[in-house]
Amino acid sequence: YTIPGQHLAHEDLPYNRSGSVGHNEFVVEQGGRLRHGHISWLGDRSLQFADFERPDAKSSELWSEVGDSGQSRGFLSWVRFPWMELAQGQNERLVHIMDARYARTRTQGFGGTVINLPAEAGSDSQK
Repeated sequence: YTIPGQHLAHEDLPYNRSGSVGHNEFVVEQGGRLRHGHISWLGDRSLQFADFERPDAKSSELWSEVGDSGQSRGFLSWVRFPWMELAQGQNERLVHIMDARYARTRTQGFGGTVINLPAEAGSDSQK
């Protein structure tokens, strides 16, 4: 959807913006969800959200386990808008974490890491 420019100043949302003069891409966190969009400061002065919407990784039950793993500490201290995808391996869980500022999919862009966590107790791979 589009929000007319006169309402932009009234939005109290944490966001990151980057882009060219008069047109910026942004990521916003709203209620535990990350959204991506474009904002135009010139011309129609509008804000448009893209189809990208993911749960914020920091609100996931896995986030503390990811931090406690000790893996990718540099990335985890740098990432600002993390989202994740979980892949179940033979004996582990592969947690793909991406920064929504730079990666909209797991396989395109940069700003991502993979954390290897042990398989959950009682899962099929543990039996």
